[in-house]
Amino acid sequence: MTQVRGLIRLASVPTYFAFKIAAAILLLKVCANYLTVSGYGEFAQLVQFGTVLNLLAVAAVQNGLIRQSAAAGGDEEELAGIHGAALIIWTAAALLLLAPMCLASKMISSVLVGNPDAWSTVIVITILSLTSGPGQIWCSILSGRKRVTTSLVAQASGLLAGVGVAIVFVVKGDPYAAATAFAGGPLLTLLVAGGAIARLRLKVASPSAALGHVVPLIRYSTAFGATTGYTALVLFGLRSLYRHHFGATALGYWIAANRISDLSTQLLGLFFIQFYVSHVAGLDHEGERRRCDPGHPDLSAGRCADRLGRARHVHGVRARKAGPVCHDRDGDDFADGRDCDRLDRNG
Repeated sequence: MTQVRGLIRLASVPTYFAFKIAAAILLLKVCANYLTVSGYGEFAQLVQFGTVLNLLAVAAVQNGLIRQSAAAGGDEEELAGIHGAALIIWTAAALLLLAPMCLASKMISSVLVGNPDAWSTVIVITILSLTSGPGQIWCSILSGRKRVTTSLVAQASGLLAGVGVAIVFVVKGDPYAAATAFAGGPLLTLLVAGGAIARLRLKVASPSAALGHVVPLIRYSTAFGATTGYTALVLFGLRSLYRHHFGATALGYWIAANRISDLSTQLLGLFFIQFYVSHVAGLDHEGERRRCDPGHPDLSAGRCADRLGRARHVHGVRARKAGPVCHDRDGDDFADGRDCDRLDRNG
């Protein structure tokens, strides 16, 4: 049964990716039929703006959440703390981003579409993207708990809803409304993932326990978040300059070509994040539990202590500075008095 579940999880990744490609190609085809090239460029710019905001709404901690949720194993208290920390991060990020984005909406509109007329669209997309942040948190936790298929179903439902409603407005020739509709798709992901998370019956962590997990999550995501923000600024800036020098139509062609090439590079990253990270983190947790579980049938308490001592011995001089040194029966050094006590207790 475990192998079957693993195969289902593995197969769900390329299945979701195929669905994502099909949705993107369908949307691109409809845009080609009903929007001008410059109109498609405006639509694509606003959609990408919403996508970047969706990532920044949770400070890009999705990867760290998957890893930490998997590493929590069966520790319900730790998992509750991770969940609480993610919600704290989302709240802080949303509060920090909302006001500046609204105040700078006309300037953002000018950078994205070449004029300030889409300022109200920028505000609505900002609100929708920030509001849907918990959906990403819950999808990441589901992936970390080896419920990859459920997580991807939630994401696919939001993508399907966003694309479906966006197509309605594309047919009407309104790129701004289409981009707004697409940004609303993750709200359905939020509902579906929320229902799945409710079935996990996560405990409510205390504020202190949740705050204790904030720093590890931020540490895992700092590089990714900074890279995402920097890349978005550079990309939108380059596209603005390109539009200024070559026109909106030429920019639309460039964006369409980029969209097709981007899709061909996403499968490996999707597989790595959704399947590999949670799998390896879970193995690491299980390995640590087996190595240091005195009750495990394959490992006695003495062997656990022996391994801890040998690990200290490997660190050499640095470990010896930590405290008094004692020796085990084999002559190996233990650098901490607490390890000596552990050896005494475990024989």
